[in-house]
Amino acid sequence: MARQAPQEPDPAVVDLARYKRARQALAKGKGKAKRAPRGGGEPVLGARPRAGLILSLMILAMLALWAMSSLH
Repeated sequence: MARQAPQEPDPAVVDLARYKRARQALAKGKGKAKRAPRGGGEPVLGARPRAGLILSLMILAMLALWAMSSLH
């Protein structure tokens, strides 16, 4: 059987004082309230910048067709 080479100790595991300080810092920051995102999240028309323009053109086209059909 071949012997395994001794592994170097992981400093994140070995340094207990640093671990405790990191946990305490995390616990202190945990008590703060987070702000809610502005605007309530997603925009009404989605992420497409021209959605409002397309929607208004569709409404105008439907109104024009309705007006033309009511004239006859």
